[in-house]
Amino acid sequence: MNPFFPRASLIALVATLVLTGCEQSRAADAPPPVPAATNLRPDQWTIVRTDTLTPTVTVTGTLEARRRAVLRVEATGAVATRNYQVGDPVAAGVVLATLRLPTVSAAHAAARAQAEAGRAALAQAETEAGRTATLLAAGGASRSEADEARSRVQAARAAVAAAEATLATASADEARAVIRAPFAGIIAVAPAAVGTMLQPGDEIATIVDPRSLEADLLVPFNASDLAEVGARVTVAPTAFPRRTIGGRIARRAPSLDPATRQLAVRVTFDGAATRLPAGAIVHGTLHGATLRGARIPVTALDPAEIEADEVHLTRLVNGVTTRVIAHVRARDLTRGVAVVTGALADGDTLVLGGARRLAPGTRLTLTTGNR
Repeated sequence: MNPFFPRASLIALVATLVLTGCEQSRAADAPPPVPAATNLRPDQWTIVRTDTLTPTVTVTGTLEARRRAVLRVEATGAVATRNYQVGDPVAAGVVLATLRLPTVSAAHAAARAQAEAGRAALAQAETEAGRTATLLAAGGASRSEADEARSRVQAARAAVAAAEATLATASADEARAVIRAPFAGIIAVAPAAVGTMLQPGDEIATIVDPRSLEADLLVPFNASDLAEVGARVTVAPTAFPRRTIGGRIARRAPSLDPATRQLAVRVTFDGAATRLPAGAIVHGTLHGATLRGARIPVTALDPAEIEADEVHLTRLVNGVTTRVIAHVRARDLTRGVAVVTGALADGDTLVLGGARRLAPGTRLTLTTGNR
């Protein structure tokens, strides 16, 4: 043995090598270190709660009276009287105006005179026929004279019938000089003043029933699924936002307008307050059906899936991210919420915003702060 390498040193070297090998073996068999968790700010996560949602969307349009009558003259003439102003309430059948129709009035007078003359001639012919019949019975008149008297009566009756028909036609023409309200309502338009000469077809007044309002509203394309017939709508005039009325969709267009990408709907407001004038520009809210499910912020959705029925969400399970699929039942982009069904339950934690793009399996730590 080398005198310069003592036995004790050799033993110590061997022991050191053995211990080093054992430590390396244990290190190789140990699990990999757990990566540090990423902290999520309070605005990057939320707790899922089962809730209901009534999705809404803002709509605009113009109020119109569903019951509306434009009154037009049927003969040439001047306005003789006018018994209304714009905004006046009127009863059904009331006389609104009269026209001066010289030609019609002259024809009616002539027809009336002719009818009166015909009735007088008939009475005279009937008297003469009766006298002739008496004389015939007494032998004072011939049979031919009696026949002639009866013929004159028949001719007079025919003349009276023709004259009365002419008079009825003239009376109908003269009745067109009187303009009456077809139903109870409010005068909306009054274009013709007294003395104005009108031609057949010219407007003399417009009357509306303010109790039967309707509106053509436009619904944004991303909320067109809410615009079902019967859906509730509340609106108010732009100038008077507190004067709200409620109605329901009566009809909807079959497709979007190709130019505006909006859906037109007709809303009726039966029994609406008369203080809302027809023609007013209105804005309001279309209310969709109330649905139940997991209520989540829309920031939990991928922007590419914001309009999709099936969405991918990032859920936190035991501090680790996982991907789940959910089905959107309703969304309200105005309020920034959605109701979904699927693999979510009360108390689940969802990752929001850009953090939801973290890879599955990422460890996260929630920070509360001021939520």
